[in-house]
Amino acid sequence: MKNNPVIPSKLSFHPYSRDVHLWLIGLALVLTGSTFVVHAQAPAWWTNRNVLNTNAVPNDFAAVNQGQVKWLATQAAAELDEDLQHIGGAGSNIAALVSRFSPTNNYLPVNLGQ
Repeated sequence: MKNNPVIPSKLSFHPYSRDVHLWLIGLALVLTGSTFVVHAQAPAWWTNRNVLNTNAVPNDFAAVNQGQVKWLATQAAAELDEDLQHIGGAGSNIAALVSRFSPTNNYLPVNLGQ
């Protein structure tokens, strides 16, 4: 006698079935989540601290140089110092790191993972 493989049961798409409800909930979550990605905006402090140039044409695939990363880190530290001044700001480790930045190599590219 030959053994027949077990055939998994098919999804039930009856309008009141659990499978349809789960499928619709999943679809709703995906569609809702995609609208958040499409309409995401940069934090306000990026504009307030001149991290983001609102007049520049967006280019998601442009190269980044080390000076840009240092500028972003310096401005982030300043924002943390301001927002967290009631507990001492960004902290001594971040302040020490930012204070060691120098203009050397500012125009060198940043590698992924740097």
